[in-house]
Amino acid sequence: MKVSKCRSFFFIEDFFPENVVAGFTSSAQPCDIADLANRLFPDFDGRLSLSYMNQLHGDRLRRISDPGVYDCDGLVTDKADHLLVVKTADCLPILCYDSKKKTISAIHLGWRSADKGILDSFTDCADMKFFLGVGLRQCCYQVGSDFFSKSGFRPYLEEKNGSIFFDPINFVKQYFLSRGGRPENLFDCRICSFCSAENFFSYRREKSIDRTFSFILQQ
Repeated sequence: MKVSKCRSFFFIEDFFPENVVAGFTSSAQPCDIADLANRLFPDFDGRLSLSYMNQLHGDRLRRISDPGVYDCDGLVTDKADHLLVVKTADCLPILCYDSKKKTISAIHLGWRSADKGILDSFTDCADMKFFLGVGLRQCCYQVGSDFFSKSGFRPYLEEKNGSIFFDPINFVKQYFLSRGGRPENLFDCRICSFCSAENFFSYRREKSIDRTFSFILQQ
């Protein structure tokens, strides 16, 4: 399992099946989301469908067949040549593949959507692969003391030098394993958006209005 770079894109290799293409953009050459499919797959000549989200920091996950822009924080499809995209600048993008249902998913996981249960739709992860993309890691995910009142977050909080930090990676990992997921089927890219100023956007670092696009397609 590795991440390789080609032009301004990073691609996930040796993790998803060969017919699944997944990865994320860098800040080196920002592109418009409407042009993303053509930039990624110029040989497809407009034959791809594209769907992304008006992300609401909620728990809604939608199963879709048609291309479009959806009000939710998670998309699932079993359609071939349908590119799903999640936009982030510190929240955690999760790209999923279910080998039994032959579905792909793109999820926007911020602390609000995590608290509201965006992952609860995945009740059985035995046949799933989860890729955790570019977003805040515990090193930079500072939160307030009110997070201790959220029982689901308490095991993933750490106090350092008078500040409190949330660990979203371990939060997702423990959820995945508790639903039957296998450790080898969870792949963390280990890139913190805040730390990685040269390649990725961060709202906390620079109030960026630009976003990293994480994408997944089943051919």
